[in-house]
Amino acid sequence: MAILGLYDGHNSCAAVISEETGDIVAAVEEERFSRIKNHDSRRPGVPGPVRSIAYCVEQSAEPITHVALALAAPDDLVRLATNAFLDAVRDGESARLDSVALGGGDFFDLLQLPRFTQARRIAKCLATLRSTGVDAGYRARPGAAVVRHVPHHTAHAAGAFLRAPDDDALVVVLDGMGDGLSGLIARGRGHGMRPLDTIDAARSLGHLYSAFTVACGFEGLRHEGKVTALAASGKVNEAVYTRLADLFRYDPATGRWRGGLGTGLPLGPYPHRLMIEYHERVQKLVANIPVEDAAATVQQFTEDIICELIRYHLAVDQVGTVVVAGGLFANVSVNRRIADLAGVDRLFVHPAMSDAGLAVGAASHLFAELHGRRPPAMGDAFLGPGYSDREAADAFRSAGFSVRSDVDPEEHLAGALAAGHIVARFVGRGEYGPRALGNRSIFAPCDASVPPVLNRMLRRSELMPFAPMTLADEADDLYQGLRTVSWSAEYMTVAVACSRTMRERSPGAVHRDGTARPQIVRPAQSDLHSLLASYRSRTGSGTLINTSLNIHEEPMVLNPHDAVRSITTAGIEQVQVGGLICSRS
Repeated sequence: MAILGLYDGHNSCAAVISEETGDIVAAVEEERFSRIKNHDSRRPGVPGPVRSIAYCVEQSAEPITHVALALAAPDDLVRLATNAFLDAVRDGESARLDSVALGGGDFFDLLQLPRFTQARRIAKCLATLRSTGVDAGYRARPGAAVVRHVPHHTAHAAGAFLRAPDDDALVVVLDGMGDGLSGLIARGRGHGMRPLDTIDAARSLGHLYSAFTVACGFEGLRHEGKVTALAASGKVNEAVYTRLADLFRYDPATGRWRGGLGTGLPLGPYPHRLMIEYHERVQKLVANIPVEDAAATVQQFTEDIICELIRYHLAVDQVGTVVVAGGLFANVSVNRRIADLAGVDRLFVHPAMSDAGLAVGAASHLFAELHGRRPPAMGDAFLGPGYSDREAADAFRSAGFSVRSDVDPEEHLAGALAAGHIVARFVGRGEYGPRALGNRSIFAPCDASVPPVLNRMLRRSELMPFAPMTLADEADDLYQGLRTVSWSAEYMTVAVACSRTMRERSPGAVHRDGTARPQIVRPAQSDLHSLLASYRSRTGSGTLINTSLNIHEEPMVLNPHDAVRSITTAGIEQVQVGGLICSRS
């Protein structure tokens, strides 16, 4: 028996877990197949996650008996959205009532909007399942899978908590919005979670950060990482910070904020949103300050308000472990601030913290509900498709690469890296989540001269820093505060302060603010560990730059043909392909 998880929105994805053991069998985003960045099946003409579903079903040795759809049921969504809308009106947001006239319908139609939009999404998901041969419905039938709904933020929370090593934690989910909310705070114990608070979509911190992303000249819901990087070069503008504090009125007595970018705007019930008005409001706010100061201000404000929220719940609930998920926690500087909070003993950031983790989260939630126990903690993140050495080597050979099988591939790469070369690695199964962890990676020495070269090769913005991977036995000498984030650091999801040794020895992997986002490699990761150990034997350093194998603005590569195209475009001359070495003639 197996549970198929499915999500259809931004970062459409699928996952399958064993109903016998709870192990994650496979998980992948549709963008890796379609090559459409952040593949969003809600958009007209964009197909559902067909190939993700097909791959996951194919990987399961057990028949699919349940489908966990990471979408709230329409009736539940109508109830939540209506209550949030009416609560806002009662709290003085009378402009919300103007949304009736803007929508061109009557009040009843407005309140039913969530039902209509959700029903359309669900119908498309069911059609997508049928197209892949998965017979699924809401009633039990012989040979058919039973569909169950798991709301957006519940799926995020379950992926974070149920796949973390600790079974008692504060669970925090923050993102743009989904199923009427932009946040959920819960106390996780055992296999269950008790909600403590929710944050409706109109109070979204994620929308604030995205609006600043647009104001800084980047693309919202795509380039937020560039704002985080840019913030290290700027200074907080006190006037803009004060205005943000006025918009998001944080109450330390309740641990909540009462406002948001939607304050005073004619917002209807979810999914109604006025992103253009959000962007205009922020653009006016930052019109006369440098973009790096705008980035520094929103970064500081976001960190501060999230830390206030978590600090409040740590004190109330007397718990030392924090687990997080949701798009805001792709921000590694936010994660660093949380890890540094007094009272936080351990921080776990789900490896696929964005909506790419919703399929795993929904399936994990349903498993716990059906069986009354936790599934196993997250193991390695190599859950995507893999390819045979022969299949991959043939693709490179067809592109003019020579193929060698008479060398140890890790030793060979280590020698090339020690000689100053930039190399690639295409081995095993693809990574789950946004970080390349060694199977679909480009490696380079950490010299200060390397980042500009890599940026030109990969057509990247010079704003974006590179991340290091480091042998575990030397990590404590290079990074500060690793104890709190040791698990998360294996997935490259949190920034930490660098020691003087790290800054001097590996400047190419250190951010402007003196931090880095490391991937800590332990002996259990035998191939990667061997590569780093061999590199250290040659150079004295067990640290390399590790960046994803793709050209900028493209998804991480999945199959050998994608890898050949990216490697050829970048001009990389040597690549490990499984147990082989492929070299450009």
